[in-house]
Amino acid sequence: MYTGFILAGGKSNRLGLLKAGLAFGGATLLERVVAAVAPVCREVVIVGSQPASPAVLPPGALRAPAAPFCAATRAIPDYPGKTGPLAGIAAGLSSLPAGGAGIFVACDLPFLNPCIISSIARRLDHHSAVVPRWEGYIEPLVAGYSTAVLGAVLAALERGAREVRSFLGDVDVFYLEGDLLASCGDPRRLFFNINTRADYQRALEMNDYGMAEGVGFEPTEALEDLDGFQDRSDQPLRHPSA
Repeated sequence: MYTGFILAGGKSNRLGLLKAGLAFGGATLLERVVAAVAPVCREVVIVGSQPASPAVLPPGALRAPAAPFCAATRAIPDYPGKTGPLAGIAAGLSSLPAGGAGIFVACDLPFLNPCIISSIARRLDHHSAVVPRWEGYIEPLVAGYSTAVLGAVLAALERGAREVRSFLGDVDVFYLEGDLLASCGDPRRLFFNINTRADYQRALEMNDYGMAEGVGFEPTEALEDLDGFQDRSDQPLRHPSA
């Protein structure tokens, strides 16, 4: 089994608050992503300077009841002197032993499920990277990477690259696509991420529950400001089914 790394160090400038603590469907975005990753991984690690505070992530707070073999969540900072998702991937890979590998996912994916995480994990033994691809798009922030790609990631950081895909041309990649991907759900939903207020409203409309519990407004209302959002990043986290 692999370690799961959740990339949660972004500044969320367009949204105006930390995505990880954003309320959605009775939980936070971070909790929902942990719930998708934990059943497949032996440990879940949060990567990023913001969520690393012990006040935010008390030991064991995000242990998934459905996966008792999954070690309690811990946090590590981004790669020293670097920022962005590439820095998060570099930090995660650097924390693994030589020859190790991990599953890396962004923290702003409310519809992620364990099926896609498991499908990636099953193919990571045979490739340096496993990345979903559909209709000309790729999703490098729901992917598996081994320590074999660390050199390429660091080289991309050193040349100032910002896009995660910038190093993929230099490594062995298995693209998860076609029926292998479709069996886990519609990629447009699976990989829907939240960067703006409009994205958040769209996610609420897509959510089976109809509205995010505790947010206090209907998803059809216009979001003219962030006053209705609940940034719970300063509160102890719990698993949504706990």
